[in-house]
Amino acid sequence: MTKSIFVAYLFKGLALFLILFFIFNTYNIITNKDRLWGNSQESREYLDQLIKVSGIDLEEFEGGKKGVSKLIQKRANFYPTYGNKVTLIEEEENVFDDIFEAISNAKDSIHLEFYIIRDDRIGKRLKSLLIDKVNEGVEVRVIYDSLGSHNLKSEYKKKLKAAGVQLKAFNPPLKALLKGSLNYRNHRKLVIVDGETAFIGDANIGDEFVESLENIPFKKSLQLKIEGLAVNWMQKVFLMDWYFITGEKLDDKKYFYSGEELGEAKVQIVPSGYQRDGNIMNETYFSLINEAQERIYITTPYLILKDGIIQSLRLASLRGIEVNLIVSKNTDLFLFDWSNRSNFGPLLEAGVDIYKYENGLLHAKALVIDDSISSIGSTNFNSRSQFLDYEVNVIVFDKDLSKHIDEFLEELKEKSSKLTLEEYKSSSVLVKIKEKIGRIIIPLI
Repeated sequence: MTKSIFVAYLFKGLALFLILFFIFNTYNIITNKDRLWGNSQESREYLDQLIKVSGIDLEEFEGGKKGVSKLIQKRANFYPTYGNKVTLIEEEENVFDDIFEAISNAKDSIHLEFYIIRDDRIGKRLKSLLIDKVNEGVEVRVIYDSLGSHNLKSEYKKKLKAAGVQLKAFNPPLKALLKGSLNYRNHRKLVIVDGETAFIGDANIGDEFVESLENIPFKKSLQLKIEGLAVNWMQKVFLMDWYFITGEKLDDKKYFYSGEELGEAKVQIVPSGYQRDGNIMNETYFSLINEAQERIYITTPYLILKDGIIQSLRLASLRGIEVNLIVSKNTDLFLFDWSNRSNFGPLLEAGVDIYKYENGLLHAKALVIDDSISSIGSTNFNSRSQFLDYEVNVIVFDKDLSKHIDEFLEELKEKSSKLTLEEYKSSSVLVKIKEKIGRIIIPLI
């Protein structure tokens, strides 16, 4: 057999493997989700009994707020809370400074969960800090996604474990392949300190969230610091993940906040995954958009969706709602760029304002409705994030926070170029071909 024939057969075999792998995983996603994680009933009973937090009487909400909150409550069994203090963290130099300051002040427990942890300057700073806290007698638990953090060096993990940090990987690739669950990734970003202070947003542990690197563009992030009863529900999300990875039930009251009200914000956490229908984030976004009466603001690196939300944005604009969409001019993969652009035409024709952020990769994921409801978290506006990945967002019913996020988004618009319908229609034939390809591959990414 000649070398060229061997290579041809090798590529054919690889292509067949990839096709069969995709079909196998897709089959599991559609028909066999509960089996992937063991006893569904037992899991639900434990998780639902894990925490009992006072909720808000839904009658306190007006109009669309009540409907959105009720949807989340029914679909996720996560209730709204009151008396929360919510702080927006938008400046890149503060993203990790605020988190590390909270960690350094920890007295009892530190729980971290990230899709990506890098062994870079920020990662080394985190490692040193966590080791110091363990030596002070603080419980430290860390969850990372095994595929997202595949470049994390074994030496980094060994030092953490040797010091006493409880470090666990979510869904290791080999086990995931055998279970047909490789498509399920943990994309959450959570930090919970002493059950009292929490951080949620889109930033992973990496230098690219504070500066541009040689091979990785600067990533513009948006984080929230939360204090109050809502932290209990974020803690519940972490403990859910810890239980499914380790089988260890952590239900000590010391992990939960029972203090006084610290602010005025009403907050509701929205998790996805673990026998809860995988489209809860899609439904939440869809419901928020449909409840808008005046204005919609969206920022996301990816706009890679099926027709449902795209159509709801079109209809919102056609019924007179101001719709502002800010996306990255360039994402981290050219195929994503093509898929993003494939949705621009129908939106522009309906009057949606589209802005392309040019100062790095816009990694922030935010949705603001009528200057009164805000959604921040790890969930992108793409099919994978809304139907497959394990995500967590926070919905804040607070006009002051919405105003602050609006100001942040207005600054992003100033650093972006507006795409007009005329410019879009005058695109070259090559660009239009790329759009067609991008449209075809949307269901796969």
